[in-house]
Amino acid sequence: MFYDISLATNLLGEKMSQSQFQVQEQLLLIQKKYQDRIQESITLGKVDDIHNIVAEMEAEMNKITALLTQTTNQVLQNSKNLEPQRVFSNKLTNLNLDHIAYQTDFNFFKQLPEREDYRSAIDQALKDSEQYNARRSLLSTAMRLTENVSKPFFRIVDHCRTILDFKAPLEIFVVQDSMFNAAVMPMIDDRVIIYLTSSLLEKFSDDEIAFVLGHEMGHAMFGHINIPVNMLMGYGHILSGRDLIKLKSWQRSAELSADRAGLLCSQDYNAACSAFFKLSSGITSDQFKFNVEDYMGQYADLEFYLKNTSSQNVNEVYSSHPLNPIRLKALSLFKKSETYSHITGKTINDLVKKEEVESQIKAFMDIMEPNYLDDDSKISENIREFMFLSGYMIASANGVLDETEITQLSSLVNDPNARTRMMDLEKKDKQEIIQTIMQISGKLLFDLTSIQRTNIARDLFVVATADGSIAQGEIDTMYNICNSLAISPYFIEELLRTSNVPVEQPVLATDIPKAA
Repeated sequence: MFYDISLATNLLGEKMSQSQFQVQEQLLLIQKKYQDRIQESITLGKVDDIHNIVAEMEAEMNKITALLTQTTNQVLQNSKNLEPQRVFSNKLTNLNLDHIAYQTDFNFFKQLPEREDYRSAIDQALKDSEQYNARRSLLSTAMRLTENVSKPFFRIVDHCRTILDFKAPLEIFVVQDSMFNAAVMPMIDDRVIIYLTSSLLEKFSDDEIAFVLGHEMGHAMFGHINIPVNMLMGYGHILSGRDLIKLKSWQRSAELSADRAGLLCSQDYNAACSAFFKLSSGITSDQFKFNVEDYMGQYADLEFYLKNTSSQNVNEVYSSHPLNPIRLKALSLFKKSETYSHITGKTINDLVKKEEVESQIKAFMDIMEPNYLDDDSKISENIREFMFLSGYMIASANGVLDETEITQLSSLVNDPNARTRMMDLEKKDKQEIIQTIMQISGKLLFDLTSIQRTNIARDLFVVATADGSIAQGEIDTMYNICNSLAISPYFIEELLRTSNVPVEQPVLATDIPKAA
């Protein structure tokens, strides 16, 4: 019959403050006081008074516990208000994506609200692309998968939905294609739309499909599908050259976050590796046995190659995705992380803290990033001068120096006098400029690795496409610049293919002599 104090005090748990303990003490004192009165009534034989005494005691204790509840609610509300606001939206999942995302991806979205230029360009790009309805296109050219089509496949889908706590409606289409491929489309009518090629569904195991599905769902959950990077490359009138370069860099970081979602779904690192192997090689024959150790051995060779060789065949580095061995190296670290262990419930013997995981991944991801923008070394000065002169030749290749191209080039070389210098170059003989370019390229061939030289060509492509299109003369000049840096011409073809920037009719081509 006596009031159960524990029911009220247990609400506070570890958050109970000193003042709340004082409330608890008051309840105990009230309880003792009325117990004494009840005992006295029993001793005096006034049993009829006991009911009134108990009612009086409960009324007094209710006042105290009401105060206790009010204080508890305030403490919990204050605690909730102190929780940091999440960077990634929980619109599509209840998982805390801030803990899962690769750090560079996290930093990009954290800074995004403060970048009005980014948000303006993204909003404009999304508005410009509204007329294209990916769902309508898939409905007319592909087959939408349902449980009636394949219950086993949808068991994989449901598994991924459960693991990722995925809340959005999901539509999956299969496209007839002999290539292994998958993609997630921008959301339409609050639906997440994914397509997979028929060959991938036929040749991949359940765990491999789970990895691929989780990866694409990850792109949706993290909001990557709301950043149309390829379109944004044509918005140089809003974004600076440096910003466009950073967008490309972020795009590679986003792949690592999506890979983590894929691994959470498959929970099988070997399956993730074999999926990459099939995507890379196209091989599914039983005559070829995939070996994780052998494939990961490529990473060590690749790291040496990227840092030390002068081979021309590095154009694959600059697709929107990091190289597969690098992605698998990043996944091998993530599967040892506290985050992975917590979400999957797996016991990890050699657990690594998240900060250490991100630090190690960043160390080898930096191989792919430009490092000349602000460095004050002599080599970086030569790079910036080469970029300035080459950028001028690209910008003027169609006979007109576009204002956007001037602005982008000024941003890339970080020179406040770049505009004046370009006006001065207009008065010079082009052959004199070309000779200077060739002299500097000779130094860069000696000082830089192939990947560093390819960085330069990639970033100059931003100048060439800054006005939203590229002229044939600018393309020809880009080919010749790549040649002067001993870079494969296929690199330019890949940039043209992935950028989707329209090519203008040729007006004027400017040739740069081939490297000796």
